[in-house]
Amino acid sequence: MACVVLGVVALSAQYLDESGAASAMPACSGAAPLLIEPQTEGTAGQAYAFVSVFNAGTACGVDGVGALTVVQAGHTVRSVLGNPGRVTVRGIIPHGVTIVFDGVWSNWCGNRHAFRVTATFGSGTATGPYHVLPDCIVNTKPSRLQMQSDLVHPITITPP
Repeated sequence: MACVVLGVVALSAQYLDESGAASAMPACSGAAPLLIEPQTEGTAGQAYAFVSVFNAGTACGVDGVGALTVVQAGHTVRSVLGNPGRVTVRGIIPHGVTIVFDGVWSNWCGNRHAFRVTATFGSGTATGPYHVLPDCIVNTKPSRLQMQSDLVHPITITPP
């Protein structure tokens, strides 16, 4: 599974310094490298994809979109409703902190060859294999990719 160093297209974030005054936080960019890695696992007939974004640089601000895409033979699988799944991420990512977003893919009744998950965050992209595919539960219902319910709302990151 490859990690990709990426620059996030972001707006400067504001934070309160120790005196309580608003200060500008530099946007996450090439100067504040982020590492992105998708991973998958299966459970209860569904396939989960997790994307971790690790800040290897200094604390930085982000206001962007993370996405998970189910891909087959290099193409987005259009028959999966909600594909790609997206989350908004905004706030400050401190140095050494990992943020995670994830999605659940369910009810796949099509062929079962060569599936991958593509994770994007800002301008970076990484891909990995789906090690387990979802079961076909009801072949008359569509397959779905759903971002976890706690991540449907924007992820807000604040420093510890």
